[in-house]
Amino acid sequence: MLSLLALGDTGRVQHPIGPLSGQWIVAKGLVREDQRCPADALVLLGDNFYPRGLEARELPKRLRQNLVAPYCRFVSLEGERSVEVEAACALPRSRRHVVPIWAVLGNHDYVSPESPSLQRDAVPEFVPNWRVSEGKAELVDLGEGVSIVFYDPEGDGDLLARDPAPVVEALRAAPGPWRILASHYPVPVDPKAPDTESDVLAGPVRRAVEQAGVPVQLALAGHEHSLYAVDLTPERGLQVVVGSGGQLSEADIDFEGTLFKRAALGFARVDLVRDAEGEHLVATLFETPEVATLLGAPARPVARYRVDVEGRVRTESLPTSDAADAADGG
Repeated sequence: MLSLLALGDTGRVQHPIGPLSGQWIVAKGLVREDQRCPADALVLLGDNFYPRGLEARELPKRLRQNLVAPYCRFVSLEGERSVEVEAACALPRSRRHVVPIWAVLGNHDYVSPESPSLQRDAVPEFVPNWRVSEGKAELVDLGEGVSIVFYDPEGDGDLLARDPAPVVEALRAAPGPWRILASHYPVPVDPKAPDTESDVLAGPVRRAVEQAGVPVQLALAGHEHSLYAVDLTPERGLQVVVGSGGQLSEADIDFEGTLFKRAALGFARVDLVRDAEGEHLVATLFETPEVATLLGAPARPVARYRVDVEGRVRTESLPTSDAADAADGG
């Protein structure tokens, strides 16, 4: 029906040998999963370019390194400046699976003052299927009854914005019945303890979900360089954090409602499925190796969750061959 691939924190300056970098390793797994079952869009969850975002003086070089080369399968190279980066993609157009690439901005993407505008306006000249969300909240109708709201708390230059109104309006405008939030920052699990920068920036999202009065079944985020999933009860809904699309670190994650946590490179897949139980969103977390192999980097599912239209979350079984390997992760 409809599928998304999502990952964040991908844009680290690469290892001198590109294919040995974390981003390349994850991208190989991402490509294999898309070859197995093609997705309809790729969602990048911020920190697309480390450490200062994009700068004009290095624009073509960084796009070759952090966008065109690793995600060659997904990129369109039919823009007015694509000739400057197309050599980084070894696949001909006939062998690529070009899909919309939606990106939100992360904290590193704002360090250079010119970075936000370069990512919004200049990158599509090279890769025309790239799109960065506008303002603090942008609603995109993906079809099949699925809407995604991209939330950027630093949008419009208003750092540490606390006003949930743009997200409330976008959620209410979403036709539904399926609504997904996508942001660099995870939704705070404890709204009474917003004591980190991430909580302050993402705090309005939790209030927006409460105020909007409509179901929000899934939240996608990066920022934490790990894989984890959280049941957002009592609001209902699942949060999937995949901020290890290029590097990983051990995150101190021990929230109430945590369903899975692992310091591992990886990405997520989201599928709208219809079966005997009706329609559901199914979110699967994939882990990739930390070290590249000669045959590529196969990804394996390590956790899977089903969310119904009311936001109720249920853990799904993994294929038998993967279940034993994943048993120590949740």
